[in-house]
Amino acid sequence: MTKKIIIPVLLIVLFILIIVFTMIRKNKVTDLESAYLISPTAQEIKKRIWKDIKFNKVGESDEFITSLHMLFGGNKNIYVADNNHKIIRIFNLKAIMIGSIGEGEGRGPKEFSIIIDVLADQMDRIWIMDGQNNRATIYDTKKNEISNIIDFPFVFSKVIPIDDSKYWVQKRFNNQIEKYSISGQHIGNLKPIVDDPALWSFVLENYSVQAPDGSIIQAQYHTNMFIKYSAEGELIYFRKPIHFLGLPSIDPYYANEVGNMNTVDFSSWKQITKSPQVVDTTIQLFIHQKIDENDNWKQGFIDVYNLSNGKYLYSYELPERLESIAVSEGFLAGISEELGKLIVWSLK
Repeated sequence: MTKKIIIPVLLIVLFILIIVFTMIRKNKVTDLESAYLISPTAQEIKKRIWKDIKFNKVGESDEFITSLHMLFGGNKNIYVADNNHKIIRIFNLKAIMIGSIGEGEGRGPKEFSIIIDVLADQMDRIWIMDGQNNRATIYDTKKNEISNIIDFPFVFSKVIPIDDSKYWVQKRFNNQIEKYSISGQHIGNLKPIVDDPALWSFVLENYSVQAPDGSIIQAQYHTNMFIKYSAEGELIYFRKPIHFLGLPSIDPYYANEVGNMNTVDFSSWKQITKSPQVVDTTIQLFIHQKIDENDNWKQGFIDVYNLSNGKYLYSYELPERLESIAVSEGFLAGISEELGKLIVWSLK
């Protein structure tokens, strides 16, 4: 009689455990690789190859700046998004401010509200993305003037310029990347590499840069992987990093709740891959790495990959903790986390 009671009870307990496990697994995804339509290509080398780079400081700015977005223009000037003053500061290689873009905070044609990204197109024009005003301001570096302002009919989280006639845009609430003409005509889509729309936020939220041939490099800061697309949006390669430091527990449904948009908890993350830079024939990825669980970070380093095939080449350590960086041939610029100033080094 006892045996007849125990067996059904055990079966009920087992059934409950299966349901609980399924619910936990549904809400917490720790292995995104199983969701990819295309498996990332593993690197042949498993350990980093450290290269000794000599840093020679050639300039340091006078003013305090906090910025997450900056880049080198084709003229070797450095364009830094200053969200405190709502302008783009322009510096030369000596870290001397030589100009600015914008007239401060506001909704006027030369004003900005929240600068969420700064990128360059194939014509070396600077695109300044204003998330609050929902527009892109295009600055002609040759004429030193604003050449166009694009007002978007939808809320966006990312815009990747292509040329003077089209751009890629990621809409805030569906997270698909679509191609539009400057006139606003929809002309194509970039198919997500993950099949489950609930996970798109994690593989589409990234740092992006455009190569001279029009191809796009994206560094996913949730998975630390990076991708190269052609100018037409076709996948060229999809790479794992050299030394994968592990994924956090991720709630794939947070981004579908408007109130929780962009509120990712970084506390459990050990490494963040950000700010891809295309320098000559290489991709250079800025890596933030934690020292401990108290949210203390190391100085960080750069991983260098071959641009054409994505193969790992070498890594080098940064001279100090930097909030953001820009790399050009022979030079590195960064905002010091300690000093809050722009510093420029020549590299040898």
